[in-house]
Amino acid sequence: MKAFCWSIFFVIMLLTTIDGTDYDQITILSISSGTSGGLCRGYCITSINITKIPMKIVALKEAYDPGTEYPTVTKQYSYSLNQWEKLINLVNPKEFLALPDYVKSPYRIHDSPKKWIQINWQNKEKRVSFQSQDIIPGFEELIEQLRSVIQQYLSDDSLQSKSIILNNYSKFTLILYFLLNNILL
Repeated sequence: MKAFCWSIFFVIMLLTTIDGTDYDQITILSISSGTSGGLCRGYCITSINITKIPMKIVALKEAYDPGTEYPTVTKQYSYSLNQWEKLINLVNPKEFLALPDYVKSPYRIHDSPKKWIQINWQNKEKRVSFQSQDIIPGFEELIEQLRSVIQQYLSDDSLQSKSIILNNYSKFTLILYFLLNNILL
């Protein structure tokens, strides 16, 4: 009977650790972050992907409807081990994995840009989305650091382009213009 209990205990322990992966800072393979621009024309989707192996950043700008006027723009940069270590030290993997996929804002604005952060491990990935002006409690420093990295690498001259984010006033003006042109002409 004692051997039977030990074998059941062993099987339960084996099943609870079957994945064998410890999702900690050291095992992070990549961190990416980006924004999609609500109601927008031009380059409305921006993102960066920072990878551990090879150590690099890929910056991306694209339109909702890419075409000849707004082709997708990608640029690759080197990233130092020191920068990587500073970034991953801002991550608490257990708390990040416990977050919902979408963190709701108390100031929900339906047409405001959305922001996301994704962390990849060997056998797991987690993406958390939120309103771009919001901060997720416990991840303030990570969000600010990623915003800084995005601003630094997406401000490169080769990635510069115009995009128009429409606020409520400009949407109203655009709708009025459209209606007047179609009704009066």
